Amino acid sequence: MLDLICADLHLKEKDQFGSLINFQGERVDKRTLYKIFRFKQIIKKYKPNRTFICGDLFDSPKPPEWIRATFFNEIAPLTDLYILTGNHDAKGKYPIGTSESLMKLKNITVVPCNNIITISPNPYILCGYTRDYIGLIKKLKELDTKGIVLGHGDHQKEFAELPLTFLFGHTHSHFVKGNFHSIGSLFKDSWAEENEKCGFYLCEDNKLAWVENPDLKLLTLTEPVEPPEGYHAIRYKLNMKANDLKSIDTEKLSSSHKKVFLDIDIQEEKVMKFVDVKDTIRTFLKEQGLTQEQFDFGKQLLRG
Repeated sequence: MLDLICADLHLKEKDQFGSLINFQGERVDKRTLYKIFRFKQIIKKYKPNRTFICGDLFDSPKPPEWIRATFFNEIAPLTDLYILTGNHDAKGKYPIGTSESLMKLKNITVVPCNNIITISPNPYILCGYTRDYIGLIKKLKELDTKGIVLGHGDHQKEFAELPLTFLFGHTHSHFVKGNFHSIGSLFKDSWAEENEKCGFYLCEDNKLAWVENPDLKLLTLTEPVEPPEGYHAIRYKLNMKANDLKSIDTEKLSSSHKKVFLDIDIQEEKVMKFVDVKDTIRTFLKEQGLTQEQFDFGKQLLRG
């Protein structure tokens, strides 16, 4: 039996990497549509019997119906779905919604917050999102079983004491610390993930393999220079004085690449406040290395 384990799809209506308007005049995010259909490609390629999404499938507790309908319509017929709540979708009671009711989907299992269920084979211990790590560790010890724990949260050093393998979503960064695996996000969700690799796990016969999912190639530039080729999106993060902005042709920067984002911080410039004329004169003389007598002599010359 082959299982696919992923996390943090963050399907949402508005994405910072682009959006469009549908025929009804509603804002529709093409990035979210791309995520759904790319996910479909992955599942069709590997043909997992079961697919586990370890939190933050949606970006909010109440995702728009068109997102839910598109996701479940495209993905549910291909694989059994196990959806663990994450911190972003924790408050909702999805996926019991209009789209799922109309489709009469039977192959979806949802693990709510603070809930634990165990399934076989393997076995898997599925944990809904919780901040009570002490309580979670206590429950895992009480189970007295070996297997793979799937959840959504941060690495805890106490996990190393348990004879379990942990695969968690949440951090959007892939890494392994002992028996803890941070899955990483399936897609890049923000500029903070510019240098992160995206991917998912395949599990067969208790053997884990992390597979990279090539996603957006992002680049941040701190100077208004010509952007290099080979990137899906360029961000100019500039910190400049207001007067210096006049020399930048922002239209040229924006037209030089498919997708350009401008993030400009205006530097605060110091303004001298003349509160006391005498203090101002003393400061000036000190800066110029002049004495009061030299200053007075200069005033006399100017007066003639």
